[in-house]
Amino acid sequence: MTPTLPTFDPLLWEALPDLNLNIAQTAELCGISVRQLGYWTRQGYVMAQGKGTRRTYGLESVRRLLAIRKAMNSGLSLRQALRSVADLSPSSAPPIISLPITSPTAAKACAFSLSPSDAASLSKSLHAFFLANGRTRDHAGGLAIKLGRFEEDVQAAAEALCAAGILVSMPCAGMTVYRQAGEKNLG
Repeated sequence: MTPTLPTFDPLLWEALPDLNLNIAQTAELCGISVRQLGYWTRQGYVMAQGKGTRRTYGLESVRRLLAIRKAMNSGLSLRQALRSVADLSPSSAPPIISLPITSPTAAKACAFSLSPSDAASLSKSLHAFFLANGRTRDHAGGLAIKLGRFEEDVQAAAEALCAAGILVSMPCAGMTVYRQAGEKNLG
């Protein structure tokens, strides 16, 4: 049986009006990378107080990040996810999901695996990404940032696309880099 994300707990959210987390804590809590959160903040997709390494995020920012992540996990692109949460008013909408497990050790022990429909959706998104960006060569970590997904999930989807002959994998600097099949290897 695969574990699922915890359900919405209104009492938990009502108890956190003064939530104030740094960028690393927020990224871990929301299941995204610090680099991705920093980019989203610079682009204005989510608001933070302070600047640079002194940025802090409150409850409304966490709500928005969780809503964006859930929309992207359902197969939407970042742009589509942002549109879907554009009308998320700060006080009217409950969070999309409750807080995930934050301890890295606990998270690995309770790793969430993708459902077959989520895996198919991620594969379609990855395939569409390479079709739109034909000359792209990137590793699973870079693709995960671009797609807003977990690196392990992107790597599994990329390997499945390699097995289907859609992508090609090649070693580069100690990691595996993926590119679209049929493109000439330029070195």
